[in-house]
Amino acid sequence: MKTRIASASASSASPAANRFCSPSFLVAVTRRAAQLGYRVDKIVTNGVWHKDAKHLRGILRQLKNAGFTGKLGLSVDKFHGIHTARLAEFCRVARSVFEP
Repeated sequence: MKTRIASASASSASPAANRFCSPSFLVAVTRRAAQLGYRVDKIVTNGVWHKDAKHLRGILRQLKNAGFTGKLGLSVDKFHGIHTARLAEFCRVARSVFEP
């Protein structure tokens, strides 16, 4: 079976786009894609939606357990505001969840 590739964007530019605000939706789509033989290759987010590191770790673990093996991208620009500490936290936690 050929590996099919899909992408998910969680940009805040579109009213329905930031699906990290609905983690259960993102996890369900990722799980279903994996069941159908798709590989979600990238998820892009603003990286500041989590309550704290524990909350973020739980959601990212669910995503990993659903079959996500792609890349996480951060959308950072002047339109998202300056959230350096939260972005750094996102990077640290994501690395700890997804690195072997």
